[in-house]
Amino acid sequence: MTRFYSLDELTLLHAKDLAQRADVKQPNGAEDTVCTVFAASPESIVPPNVIYHGSHNLQPTVPNLLLDSNPGLLFPRVTPGHDIAVARLLDAMCIDGGIIIDRSSRLYSESFRQIARARHRVGLDAVTEERFRLTTVPRKFRYVSGRCIFLDGEHFAAYGHFLGEIITRLWVRAFVDLTTFTIVCGKVATPHLLPLLEPFGIRRSQVVLNDGAVICEELWVPSQSFLVRQSTTLAARSTWKVIADHYDQHHGPQRVYISRSGTGSRPLLNEAQVEQLFQSHGFQVVRPETLPVGSQVNQFRNAKWLAGCSGSNMFNCAFSGPEQRKFLLTSRNYILHTDVLLNAGAQYPLTYFIGEPEREVHVHAAWKVDLVSLETAVNDWLDQTALPHFGACETFLGRGCC
Repeated sequence: MTRFYSLDELTLLHAKDLAQRADVKQPNGAEDTVCTVFAASPESIVPPNVIYHGSHNLQPTVPNLLLDSNPGLLFPRVTPGHDIAVARLLDAMCIDGGIIIDRSSRLYSESFRQIARARHRVGLDAVTEERFRLTTVPRKFRYVSGRCIFLDGEHFAAYGHFLGEIITRLWVRAFVDLTTFTIVCGKVATPHLLPLLEPFGIRRSQVVLNDGAVICEELWVPSQSFLVRQSTTLAARSTWKVIADHYDQHHGPQRVYISRSGTGSRPLLNEAQVEQLFQSHGFQVVRPETLPVGSQVNQFRNAKWLAGCSGSNMFNCAFSGPEQRKFLLTSRNYILHTDVLLNAGAQYPLTYFIGEPEREVHVHAAWKVDLVSLETAVNDWLDQTALPHFGACETFLGRGCC
């Protein structure tokens, strides 16, 4: 089954090039590849205005690949979109971690979260901009017959990345019946995997966990419809809406503070005092890791006022509606476009409170906020009475996105 592949060196195959070759037939008359590209919508999803509080210095203390250059100064006034595509590859190999190789030993571009940062891709060494080598050649292969959908990625196990970069591939549901496909995923059955697949009618029996390499008789590869720190689409918003509608109980606490105190990365050192401050304003403190995914989605869907520290715990803003008001706290080492992209279409400004890192060592350094300034900022936020900004709320294929 491995006779099709030479894994020594892989040439990059872009979706746009694959689409141009879609009419090429194999000698046996079968189509080896088919790729359909959907152009970016001419209608932009308007991002929220951003109101800053706290530190006036928006530059990070250290350069880091995770951060945009000149963060804060580049929050877009118009949310950029991007083309999306679905490719059909015969006898394609999926390697754990989201690497896709076709039968001609070409590395499909959807193996990368962002093609512009291909050189930093885990699992691959760049030889040139268009040629790569696997850091580890798989020794175990499994063959899966029938039609499969690729649902993996470089950071499959991380909740925020799964929500942004992986589940948003399921926009393809508008064209196919997902219940008739095998779903090829990463190797870890994370707690959020099945709950986020359930709204699409996908059953556990359809899921293949890839712990090495899987060769698929017919692999469908929908592209990411959300690119972290880069762009979003109406297709992504429509996909999140399927999940939000599924778990919406139409009631929940009206004021919610999402705590990061249960996570070790990028700790807010005085978060206990921050929680007390929000509780004094009637907020319920929630530690999302203690709740089922459905309960988390429902809270973000129904709360009118949402606050929390920037990071994957606030990626659930993807399930919120345009009328909700958001207050994000973050270190100036962690100001990202993603917060704006996830809240595109919001009617109210996104309030951003900037804290200071304790040490100037890395992007995930511990940080603090000034509590006196925070109290003032929260009071200003809660006193909002007007709608100074209205975001657009378009639809994808006739489905409402909010």
